[in-house]
Parts: sequence; C-alpha cells; structure tokens
Amino acid sequence: MENISPQPKRGFFKSATWGCLGLLFGLGALLTLFIVFLNDKSKPISPQSVEVSRQHVEQFRATFSAPEIKVYIANVTVADANPDNLKVTVTQRWHYQPKAVRLQMAQMVWKAWAAIHSPTEPDTARITLRDTVGNEVGGSKMWGGSFIWVND
Repeated sequence: MENISPQPKRGFFKSATWGCLGLLFGLGALLTLFIVFLNDKSKPISPQSVEVSRQHVEQFRATFSAPEIKVYIANVTVADANPDNLKVTVTQRWHYQPKAVRLQMAQMVWKAWAAIHSPTEPDTARITLRDTVGNEVGGSKMWGGSFIWVND
C-alpha cells in the first residue's frame, strides 16, 4: 500500500497577507470614489454658459485653422449638456500617427481649449476625441481635464 501524506495546510501568514492586501485595495478604491464624489463641482448649466462656450469654440477654431492641424481635426463642437467639454472629431489620418504623437496632439488641443475656456481653472476644461463614426478614441479622464488619454 502506498503511504500518502496529507497535504500541508496553508499557513495563517499567507492567507492573512492576501486578506490584508485585498482589504487595503478595497479601502483604497472606496476612498478614491469618496474623494471623487466629494469634489464634484458640477453646477447647473445656464443658457449663458452654453453661449459663452460656443463663442469659445469659435475662438478655438480660429486658433486651429492652420492646414497642418485641419488634416487631423474634422470638427469641433461643445456639448449642450456640459459646456466645459469640447467634442473634437478627428480624421482618419489621426489613426495613422504613433500613439506618442497622438497623445501630444491631444494634449496640445486640451491646452488650447483650457487657455480659451477656463484659464483660471484649467482642469475644468475637458475634451472628448471621437472618430468620424463616433467611437471615442481619447480625451480627458474623469480626474481632471489635464489627464489626457488616447487609444493604442
């Protein structure tokens, strides 16, 4: 007959370590959500703010009227629901650029929009980048307008 030895039990230290790490991760996630919701500076949208944003969009269009930029940006609008958010439609050429170049272009677009729309509070100015079909390909992250991302 074979002598089968029982499997050693997992030690308390290993299970406690993983349990503590999971607890810390969960608490960190909850704290992050709590901070985000406490810092929500949403304000009621007035028709005047939408009109001012439209004027800012016209200023932005004048800034980016160079032919070198127009090959990458097809259209620029502001959302009625959130006048701080600039919706930028990019052309097909945008996708052929390396990710680093697209990220730098997106950051340049955000800096220009922030300087025009909210120079005293630049992180309230946000951008959303979409392709010609409407797929989101980049823009500002939820933490602030200056946190820009683009697709791989």
